[in-house]
Amino acid sequence: MTLKANADKSEVQRIRTGIRAILMLQPLLGISWLFGIFSVNEHTIMFQYLFVICNSLQGVFIFICHCLTNEEVKSIFLKKYKKMASSSIHTSSMGTASSTLTESTQATTDAKYKGSFNNKHAWKE
Repeated sequence: MTLKANADKSEVQRIRTGIRAILMLQPLLGISWLFGIFSVNEHTIMFQYLFVICNSLQGVFIFICHCLTNEEVKSIFLKKYKKMASSSIHTSSMGTASSTLTESTQATTDAKYKGSFNNKHAWKE
């Protein structure tokens, strides 16, 4: 295993990580193909549906097992989420100020044009 995440781990920790990955993936991959073997007969349509469902959800299961349960991934995700949340608060407060400025500019422009339209000297017939 030559992943960057495993570079600073001891040999025992790398072996445990590999065994954990095998124990999590083997049942997932094995169960779906077990349904595939049982689905060879046309009378076992239930196994065909289970085979298709299990195969289509394998990516989701792998993501859940290896990304959402990994502490390093969780900590990086939380850092990114907090950074995103703080920048969105900053952006929303700036957006409120700019929308207030836009509204006041629009009100001033409306008042100026409204005054010129109501003025009898502005319209010559």
